[in-house]
Amino acid sequence: MTSATAIKRQSTTTAPTVPGLTIEGSGISVIGNNLPMGEARGRIKTIVLTIVFLAFTAIVSVAGVRFANPELRTDLVAFTIDSENQTSIRFLVVRKDPTVELTCRIIARDFSTAIVGDRYVDVGASDRKSLEVTERIPTRSKAVNAALVRCLPKGR
Repeated sequence: MTSATAIKRQSTTTAPTVPGLTIEGSGISVIGNNLPMGEARGRIKTIVLTIVFLAFTAIVSVAGVRFANPELRTDLVAFTIDSENQTSIRFLVVRKDPTVELTCRIIARDFSTAIVGDRYVDVGASDRKSLEVTERIPTRSKAVNAALVRCLPKGR
């Protein structure tokens, strides 16, 4: 007879199994990663998309440089309310071609935003690309601000 201590107890439990979880040679695969592994595809698609992206970037860069440096740029520098009937305005004109003559419209407004002074100013040709112009606007009542509306090449 064998004693109770001499009988080796055999394990009847097994490791729990999870669908999709397998143990194969190199390790445990991730649950749900049961897609077939084949050759890498899509190399041509990646190259085409890269070329399209680079072409788009080049076009946007060229357009940005072109539109960031226009033929004519004007900026309001300052204005001063001189009296009840006069306002002074100072503005900057930057031209690529300094020989182009310009006509600029300047206005003065009162507190209710009505235009109380309006004037066209001729900016002649010069030897400098950047030119600061100071002009006076006669007004029919006291103005509270002044503005440069636009500048265009003369005769336009």
